[in-house]
Amino acid sequence: MAKFIYSKLANAQAYHTFQKGGDKNALSRKEKTVIIAGGAGLMNKRNMTPHGVCTEVSDETFKVLETVPSFVKHLEGKFLSVHDKEVTAKNEEKEAANLNEDKSAPLTPAKLKAEGKKTAV
Repeated sequence: MAKFIYSKLANAQAYHTFQKGGDKNALSRKEKTVIIAGGAGLMNKRNMTPHGVCTEVSDETFKVLETVPSFVKHLEGKFLSVHDKEVTAKNEEKEAANLNEDKSAPLTPAKLKAEGKKTAV
């Protein structure tokens, strides 16, 4: 059974696990990399702005992700959420409302208006 990771990050995120070197002075080696898609709030080729992006991962891969500190921080910060089934188009906007945007998300007229700033559009 797969897990679906819903992301509100503006950019894709690569999470790495490392294998420690033989002695204390040895460098760690990258063991595994998992990439979670980003692109929330960015216009795509169809001029649509997705509320969030979904990446499907296997249960085995998800167990690896749970050991990566930066992945855990993103979950705790509500930039990511994990589901046992894919978020449907009906529920996409509701799910996106439960997640936080990262600071690199682009400005929109709605955000500027919320900050009390005027827009030309």
